[in-house]
Amino acid sequence: MKTKAVAKWKQKEIGELKELTSRYKTVAIVDLKNLPNKQLQIARKKLRGKIVFKLTKKSLIIKAFKDSGKEFLIKLSTYLSGTPAVIFTDIDAFELFRLLKQNRQFMAAKPGQIAPNDLWARAGPTSFVPGPIISDLGKLGIKNKVEAGKIVFISDTLLVKEGAVINETAASMLGKLGIEPIEVKVKMTYATDDGEIYAAKVMDIDPVEIANKIRQAARDAFSLTIGLGIVNKENASYLIGKAYRDTKALADKIGLSKGDVQALKSEIKEE
Repeated sequence: MKTKAVAKWKQKEIGELKELTSRYKTVAIVDLKNLPNKQLQIARKKLRGKIVFKLTKKSLIIKAFKDSGKEFLIKLSTYLSGTPAVIFTDIDAFELFRLLKQNRQFMAAKPGQIAPNDLWARAGPTSFVPGPIISDLGKLGIKNKVEAGKIVFISDTLLVKEGAVINETAASMLGKLGIEPIEVKVKMTYATDDGEIYAAKVMDIDPVEIANKIRQAARDAFSLTIGLGIVNKENASYLIGKAYRDTKALADKIGLSKGDVQALKSEIKEE
């Protein structure tokens, strides 16, 4: 009886997953490895009503995607990793990635974790008083002195290099300094949007940066048309103004007065 109950549960899960793949245009896979449950619940709450979140066995996800008969879903299932879950939504894949990224938080480092970037102890005064902490400062190579009863870091010190393991002493010091380097978020790895599969690195776009690049491209294109003498509706008023300014500058340079210019115009008309 117990085996049959498990089998029915699996069939139900697979059926629900298949139904969701046919209902929503965007299917995203996420990796929940090392994500605290509290942060997961916060993210789900903020996106409630916008997404359907399914956390189930990897084998069931693979089976459901295979049974869907959709090649792009079968391919998507090959990218499942860590502690996988699936998000179904009608939100554009890129927008979904942005929303999940917005809900990231940062936490204190624990011994054994990998430094996501270079972690520094910056020069300057601290709230530390001389005591046992001096030993840790020595282990980490932090040059210091005491001023007015408080420890002052003499120079910037690299505590952990990017990609290196954070040891217990470094983790403790980072915590004392209030440095929280570990990013915590629902990690979206791949998504399919209307049959197209996108990796996280493709979807990780900064809208501000893209807008700035578009504006710069527009400025470059405008300058190019001016340089080549190409007239269009975007640059016509500028070129007319430039022609006027250049003509006036030339007239001033050779000593032509406004009256001389008018007389020259009259001569040209008569001819």
